[in-house]
Amino acid sequence: MFTLYLACLIFGGILLGASLISFGGGDTGELSDTDIGNDVDVSHDVDVSHDVDVSHDTEISHTSDYDHHTDLTSTSASNTIESISKSGIIKEAAQFFSFRNLIFFMTFFGLTGTVFNLFDISGILVLIASLGMGAFSYLFGYGLMKYLRNSESGGEISIRGLIGKTGFAGLPITKDRISKAVIYTGSNSREYSVQLSESSQYDSLGIRDKILVIEVVENILIVDKLEV
Repeated sequence: MFTLYLACLIFGGILLGASLISFGGGDTGELSDTDIGNDVDVSHDVDVSHDVDVSHDTEISHTSDYDHHTDLTSTSASNTIESISKSGIIKEAAQFFSFRNLIFFMTFFGLTGTVFNLFDISGILVLIASLGMGAFSYLFGYGLMKYLRNSESGGEISIRGLIGKTGFAGLPITKDRISKAVIYTGSNSREYSVQLSESSQYDSLGIRDKILVIEVVENILIVDKLEV
């Protein structure tokens, strides 16, 4: 076992040093943001520009077609929101199960085992301690890389930092209930809970309508239609 610990320490240490040095120039140990899609790129996910044809409001025969298109629009929007959530989960999983985190585990697993083997300690205890330290370093490495990544990109934007940001409605937005919208945060975009401002001149906003965040109340983004 001592040979295994020593090998993990040597190779893990070399790989860890190289990984940390190369962090600023490129992430070879895990999928980069561009590989996974910058959280979500949904600028063309939902095309509803011709979904509803109400040019003949007085013709009752078009009512069923309107309802049918509305159902399809809601379904498309729901699929968009679901794809946003799945993309975020996939990205987080890729960052957690990265090769760099495995290097952290291997290095400190080997270090702990090598040091403890220098003393008269039971092999089982050494193995348990090495596995525990390896697991701790794995989680530490994940947290450290996430912190460095966020620092490099300006950090995670706070909820109040979204005031003034723009986006589009993922579902119809009204004044009396909470809905969903996609807000652009720099080069990324994320789904947030939103509600139409009481002071808005509009009673509701449709899917894909461009919106502007004007206030945050209890982590709910208060929005209004963005006039372009």
